[in-house]
Amino acid sequence: MEFLAPLFLAGAAAVALPIIFHLIRKTTKEKTIFSSLMFLFPTPPKVTRRSRLDNILLLMLRCGVLCLLALGFARPYLVRPSNGNAGSGMGKKVMILIDTSASIRRDNLWAQERERVSDVLQRLSPVDEAALASFDDHSAEVLGFDEWRRTPVQERRALALARLETLAPTWRGTHLGNALLNAVEGLVQEARGDGSAGTPRPTEGPREVVVVTDLQQGSRLDGLQGFEWPKGVKVRVEQVKAKQPSNAGIHLLEERDDAGPAGDLNRRIRVVNSSDSKREQFKITWVGGTNTPIETYVPPGQSRILQLPPGGLNQGQLLLSGDDNDFDNRLHWVGARQSQVSIPYLGTETEDDTTQPLFYLKRAFQQTARQDVRITNQIATNTPLTILSGAAGTPRPAGSVLVVLKACGSAVAVSELLNLGTLSCEEASDQKYSLLAEIDFTHPLFKPFADPRFSDFTKIHFWKHRRIDAQQIPNGRVIARFDNGDPALIEAPLGQNKILILTSGWQPADSQLALSSKFVPLLYSLLEYTSNERPLHLQFEVGQTLPQGFGSPREAPGIHSAGDVQFAVNLNPAESKTAPMAIDELEQLGVPIAVLSQARGDARPPSAQKFQATEAENHQKLWRWLILGALGFLVIETLLAGKITGRASATSLSQPELR
Repeated sequence: MEFLAPLFLAGAAAVALPIIFHLIRKTTKEKTIFSSLMFLFPTPPKVTRRSRLDNILLLMLRCGVLCLLALGFARPYLVRPSNGNAGSGMGKKVMILIDTSASIRRDNLWAQERERVSDVLQRLSPVDEAALASFDDHSAEVLGFDEWRRTPVQERRALALARLETLAPTWRGTHLGNALLNAVEGLVQEARGDGSAGTPRPTEGPREVVVVTDLQQGSRLDGLQGFEWPKGVKVRVEQVKAKQPSNAGIHLLEERDDAGPAGDLNRRIRVVNSSDSKREQFKITWVGGTNTPIETYVPPGQSRILQLPPGGLNQGQLLLSGDDNDFDNRLHWVGARQSQVSIPYLGTETEDDTTQPLFYLKRAFQQTARQDVRITNQIATNTPLTILSGAAGTPRPAGSVLVVLKACGSAVAVSELLNLGTLSCEEASDQKYSLLAEIDFTHPLFKPFADPRFSDFTKIHFWKHRRIDAQQIPNGRVIARFDNGDPALIEAPLGQNKILILTSGWQPADSQLALSSKFVPLLYSLLEYTSNERPLHLQFEVGQTLPQGFGSPREAPGIHSAGDVQFAVNLNPAESKTAPMAIDELEQLGVPIAVLSQARGDARPPSAQKFQATEAENHQKLWRWLILGALGFLVIETLLAGKITGRASATSLSQPELR
């Protein structure tokens, strides 16, 4: 048996105290009250060499309590002989996860991580197997178990270190939860041998995931909640820390689509300060600009929302100064770009007639910083959507078409567009009103309403609608039905585009649709669906999937180009939350944490021998049994002392008093 803290064994010297207390007696055990001596002062007997120990069992219990406490605080562990037989196959499998997210660019964290990985590899025995993987917001294999086994034993560590040299911190965010789940999946597949389903190998040894990371609070832990960890898999965290923990970051708040006209853009930024920061005064200025810096006060753990500094720029780079770590101190910004869309409305009504659909259509589309939608009465060649309301004999529009059947006469336009004969149509008047009862929320048009909070259309009453047979329309698809089974919205192909047939109008004479909260988002969803593109967004994060035509995701912050369009790419804002998270957060999510190894500054991690001793003691936890034994001794000692005291009191009361 050996001890992690042998100095605590010196506490066993306290065992001499109970012995001394048992030897020293200042008063006699028995007292006799004598009347003629009542005016004399009592004199205690002197301690002599003839003092003897009484109540030996009580003394042994008290000494045992002190000895057990001293042994427990010394943290004993049993030394087990290591298995040096390389052919036994009982070595442990270790998956080493290396954090390469943007927060590792701080201070000397990357150098610390490489040193930690080197020490982990050094501690492996010849029969152990290891694999390396890097992670940021995605995981990537660096060295697999198969390649480790194929490599000669004496060359494995050198191979792993060579692969480590090919890595470097990226600009992406941190997804620790995804990395842990992928590592466990790799260990489970490795336990199955060839990857097929079956029981683990009979010689399978311990399995361990070693995570080398700064354990920052901005790490995503998605997927860990409720995950059932395989038996025998432990997680060891090798945490690295920066010498200068102060960190603040600058980020752009998401631009709202309802920000107003093009000249009223959303130009707000957020300055965040880490909870362990030692600084709280910062300055913000345009790089290369002549404007006066904006000073701001941000206490540790808080944030401030500010307007972009004045400068009249439509794009540029903001710099945050006054911070120890500058990896997140630059913000690249490109102003919103407004797109103009013309939607022809072909009908006979005027735009001021409150009883017709056009009146409500023109007021549904509002000019925003991103989009300017205009309703016209002329067919355009580049329009994504044309709306027909009773118009027949018009040229075929270039894009998709929405036909509003505010009367059965509008069915003629459907017949002309689809080259049909006569499309049967009749007024449905078999009930007081109809409701939308069957809606296909998987269709792109209704997908924004799929959430249960927005999927209730039953409050919209349809007073009138037209009944048509959807089977007469080639490849027709009913997207929504009324509660009586009649089609409410039908979709069919129109060349390379689409035709949608709404069997009721949205004006108050036909329905309550134009007056409901669903009308405006439904129209914007229709515009997005028919144009196959979203309003142009020019602010993205590193690694984020870009819209079609913008190319592959960008791996570094900056202002990039896609044709004649400029767009900005910045860090994930969560990377600025660099304060270490509590290990309890992982344990509460069910992660089986075995050891948390920490380092401060340039402090080196423990040696291999010390680490193995710590790991053995942490696994055995003999101190728990010693503390339980000490508590047991205390209980017995208390009961025995009470019994002896009660017996002495009874004896004293039974003796007569002399007067």
